[in-house]
Parts: sequence; structure tokens; C-alpha cells
Amino acid sequence: MKNKFYDQFKFMSSLLLFFSIVSSVIIASRYMFFDDRSLMFLIWNIFLSWVPYIISLIIYRRKMIIKRGRSWVNHLLTLMWLFFYPNTLYIITDALHIKSRVDYYFNNDIVVMDNGGWLKFWLLIFVILLGFIMGIISLYAMQNILDSNYGPLFSWGFVAIVMVLSSYAIYIGRYLRLNSWDILNPIKLFNNVIQTLHMDMLSFVGLFTMMLLCVYVLFYNLISLRKGA
Repeated sequence: MKNKFYDQFKFMSSLLLFFSIVSSVIIASRYMFFDDRSLMFLIWNIFLSWVPYIISLIIYRRKMIIKRGRSWVNHLLTLMWLFFYPNTLYIITDALHIKSRVDYYFNNDIVVMDNGGWLKFWLLIFVILLGFIMGIISLYAMQNILDSNYGPLFSWGFVAIVMVLSSYAIYIGRYLRLNSWDILNPIKLFNNVIQTLHMDMLSFVGLFTMMLLCVYVLFYNLISLRKGA
């Protein structure tokens, strides 16, 4: 059944798709005409951000979430969403590439870049925000369904668990260079996960979970204010 949020969901999807295509075309054009492949990895990251977003859109449209008495498709779609979801938040760590992939220099402690450098800077920032926003909206849609089915306590518990798991996935992705596909090699994955059981990992996951939850709570309340307007 359609509702106001679903209509907004579709509208935002159109905007996100438009901006994703424009960003990808600009990045690809720089590679084709200027042999600049420094930002080509962002196209793949945009694609990875779309995967859980589309899954959540399908789930929201059909009201398919884990429910008693429903088919196994509910479980499969939710697990697929959870499997790919950390990619939408991992993209925020791509900000680390500003130093190595954007050309700049210092002149009397002032950062100086030409127009090409500023373009790459804004492309990088814009794609990071694009993927991150897709992640936040996707999680909001999932929580919205859970809240209507099981209540706010369950839905917020789900959000907290997703943020913890995503923060850990960001850690092993950034420091161990593992990705979603490594789950197909469980022995390698298990051996690498064992190596992360130390205080540095716990502090990283704790920090990222806290910051991601803060951003999400702000987003959630902005939506609530808009509803009440």
C-alpha cells in the first residue's frame, strides 16, 4: 500500500539516480579525455551504495520484512540488505583519499588548487554524501517497516545492531581490506576476524557506532519535524 513516505522515497530515488549518473559521467569523462583514473573507484562505490538502497525500496514497496507466517523471501531480502548495507556507510572513509587523489599545494600555509583540483575535491565529497545519504534513507525505510510491525523499541534495537555491525564491517574493510565478497571464503574471513579482537578495534567500532547513530538520530528527527510541519 502506498503512503506519503513511499512517494517521497520514490522522488528521492529519482534525484539520487540523476546525481549518480551525472557524477559517474563526469568521472568517466575525465578518464576518457584526460587519462585521469584517480576517481574511477567512486563509480564502483556508487553502485555498491545502490544495491542495499534498491533492496530496501523493494522491501518497503511490498511490505516484505521478517514476519511470522510469511515466506522465506522475507528473510532472504532482509539478509541481502544487511549483507550489502555497510558499503553505504563505508563510503564515508573515502574522504581519506582527498590527500592522495586531489592535487594541491601549500603557499604560505594556504591550500592552493587549480580548477581541476577543486572539481576532483567536490566530486569526491559529493559522491561520499550521495552514498551516505542512500544508506541513511535505506535504514530509515527498514526501521519504518519494523516500527509499524513490532513497535519503536524493536525498530531502534535493529538500528543499533545495524550500526554496530556496519562499524565493524568498516573496520575490517579499511584495515584488513576485506569486502562483502570475502564471505564466500569463510576460512579466510574467520582467520582475519580473529586478528581484529583487540582494543583498537573495539574503540574504532565504538566511535563509529556512536557517530553514525548521532547522524542517524539527527536525520530521523529532521524527518519527524517535516512530518509535523
